[in-house]
Amino acid sequence: MSLRTWLGRKVLSSTLVRACSTAAENARIIDEDGPDLPQRLLDCFVKLERLNDDTFRSIHLLRGRKSFPHIYGGQVVAHALKSATETVDSSLSPHSMHCYFVKAGAVNEPVDYHVERIRNGRSFATRLVRAMQNNEILFTSQVSFQREEESKMQHQCKIDMPKGPEGLQSARDLMKDTLENSKYEDMSMTKLFMAYKLAEFPPTFHRIFEARPVNQNIYKP
Repeated sequence: MSLRTWLGRKVLSSTLVRACSTAAENARIIDEDGPDLPQRLLDCFVKLERLNDDTFRSIHLLRGRKSFPHIYGGQVVAHALKSATETVDSSLSPHSMHCYFVKAGAVNEPVDYHVERIRNGRSFATRLVRAMQNNEILFTSQVSFQREEESKMQHQCKIDMPKGPEGLQSARDLMKDTLENSKYEDMSMTKLFMAYKLAEFPPTFHRIFEARPVNQNIYKP
């Protein structure tokens, strides 16, 4: 066996072991019920490992679809924002974020977030974040932070705020209700897309993210 072949097998073996270990740990954290489940999910899937002052690493990654081994984009955005936030003063809050997805990332490899400190001002700070996997850029983001100040802008017209999430059905339940008793051959394109979303999203995904539309008629034909 050549040295190149041996090294290749070692790298592949290491990658598979890491992927299986991470997947098993993710499944354990997601599937174990308990009062501390929300905090466990937050600690696992939002927490980052700090490699140095401006570099962070995420290991526990979520796939967004069953049929694709790609990282859920929302998690990448959250990690980029958290990385940028860790490099500014605690008195500054994010008020603007521009995101660009360059390519899909794999869930079985860690992602490193490199933060560039573009500007540090008295009231504003700007950060550029690059998410990288295997030395390739997956995602870039520019985040602007602002110190909390009294706004000089006032709005004369008050808007009617929607009611809170209590009492609202989740998007998943609304789609299920809409598709109930529907036959595949009679489905509209809208219903087919809903069926696809329900089938493609991993069941564990809904234990972490839940959307409750204010317009509860959004999925009705």
